[in-house]
Amino acid sequence: MTDKLDKKLSIGQVAKELSIPSHVVRFWETKFPAHIKPTIGKGGRRYFYSKDLVILKKVKKFLYDEGYTIAGLQKLLKNKKRSVRGADAEIIVSGDREVAVEFKERLIERIPEDKKKEITERIRNVLRNVRKFEEICDLT
Repeated sequence: MTDKLDKKLSIGQVAKELSIPSHVVRFWETKFPAHIKPTIGKGGRRYFYSKDLVILKKVKKFLYDEGYTIAGLQKLLKNKKRSVRGADAEIIVSGDREVAVEFKERLIERIPEDKKKEITERIRNVLRNVRKFEEICDLT
């Protein structure tokens, strides 16, 4: 539910705030429909609220400043969504340090020595991407 004091912004106002053309905002809506959801008013006009603007600013940051492609950002968002569904991720996210450490040790035992460095680097990359995704979704 949107706060009644939260000002509605037209797509033109949002585009001006972001310093991008309006058609780019509309394009991003089609590419990130789960995250960019303007309110559609009379006559099909799009209205954005402050929470929408925050998400759009973060999308712009990833695409323009961080060098992500549309496909790369979509993949990042998709992987985050998938990883949260897994029971293993649930254990780690739950904050139960002892369970997480035990889980990590069981995993490490199963990894062949020659693959540990490669897998460790992949895990670090995934964690970096998860942190970036959290930046996108953090509306505080």
